[in-house]
Amino acid sequence: MAAAGDSNDGDAGKMLLLISSDGEHFQCLLDLACDHAAEFIKDMMPEQVRELFGIENDLTPEEEAAIRSENAWAYEI
Repeated sequence: MAAAGDSNDGDAGKMLLLISSDGEHFQCLLDLACDHAAEFIKDMMPEQVRELFGIENDLTPEEEAAIRSENAWAYEI
């Protein structure tokens, strides 16, 4: 598995598989793809996950600071 923040064609393909496997006929495939995605991002910081999935940060700095303070345990690596 690539290090946090690293990306390659294989990882992009796995994320595409996750998106395309959504449906009741592919539940086993969806479960497997979700497990892989969770394992891949588990040690990433929120900024890294946002960059990987192209997610815009819509939190104000104050909101983000409050969330980090309330969930400090989640930011301990």
